[in-house]
Amino acid sequence: MDHVFTHHLRALAASDPIDHEQIDEVRQALEHALDRELRRRGLRQLSPTLLGVHGSTSWSDRDARDELVAECYVFIFVHRLRGLRAQLTVKPHIEGLIALNVRHFVFERQKAYDPLGYRTYEVMHRAVQLALDAHILHAEDETLDNRTMLATSADVATTEPAGETELSPHVMAWSDDLVPAVAVAHGRAELVAISQRLYPRFDDLGHAGIARFRFKNLVDAVKRLVRGGWAAILDTELGDSGFDVDMHGTLTRVRSTPPDTGVDDHQALGHLTRRVEERIAAREDERSRQELRDLWHLIRAHVAADTSTGRGRASDQPHAGLPSQRQLSDRLGVHRRRIGPLLATLQGIVREATGASR
Repeated sequence: MDHVFTHHLRALAASDPIDHEQIDEVRQALEHALDRELRRRGLRQLSPTLLGVHGSTSWSDRDARDELVAECYVFIFVHRLRGLRAQLTVKPHIEGLIALNVRHFVFERQKAYDPLGYRTYEVMHRAVQLALDAHILHAEDETLDNRTMLATSADVATTEPAGETELSPHVMAWSDDLVPAVAVAHGRAELVAISQRLYPRFDDLGHAGIARFRFKNLVDAVKRLVRGGWAAILDTELGDSGFDVDMHGTLTRVRSTPPDTGVDDHQALGHLTRRVEERIAAREDERSRQELRDLWHLIRAHVAADTSTGRGRASDQPHAGLPSQRQLSDRLGVHRRRIGPLLATLQGIVREATGASR
């Protein structure tokens, strides 16, 4: 299938009829390219929901793969057709450019549908780079990517590297710095602050006997911690929950049904955050969208902080105190008169999302 993408692009540019054989070749080539990228990013064995493909539990499902290929085709050969055609006038072929576009496609999908995975990678990449600069860690490669071998000492090159399973117990000790901070961070500055808090703790790995490990195994262990921890906050702690506002303007969390402890970690994240955020994003008014998004993130952060400090676990009370409307107004920079209507709107969105996720 040499230059299959180039041949297809030339046919599109010339408005030539596209036969079924060429379409099948393009589909196969895209599927192979996507498979390589999923493996490179450590997504191949994870749920397709992390890239916005729903209704399948794994990438072994042909429907899931076909949907991702179709979305990737539109991303490259529809939305970027003009730019690709321009490149074809100055390049003999565009195979490398297509490979780059596949990488961009998966990156954009993960950023949109797997924010925890995307944020975790950003935090860990920056934290490891800081640790390298401080000589807490040592890299056996010039560039820092998934394949990079890291060491806690400069003279352990022959030591067998630790895998994700061996790293996981040590990563658990970082949970207070990572969960829920990664999930509720606003903007790059907060992610940078998490990395700066985290990187000195890599020194603990050496003291614990971890001599060498690949960056990918470290990131995968941390992703598992962050996803699992946040899913537990949303599902195990909250169950099917909502919130109410009393006559004094106090926001309270209310558990309506017991939590379903059998829900998969990825489903737990998707069944609440994804559906709520999709409904917020669909609102027409830009000001309302931003205010609702900020309010939703603030409530999640407060609930997560309660849980991580033990306050969420401390009792079986059906109500848990959350910020007052005055506090919400101060934190969000929104006039207090707007807080009540925003809360009512968000409560309706959460109820809709809860019903849609069942």
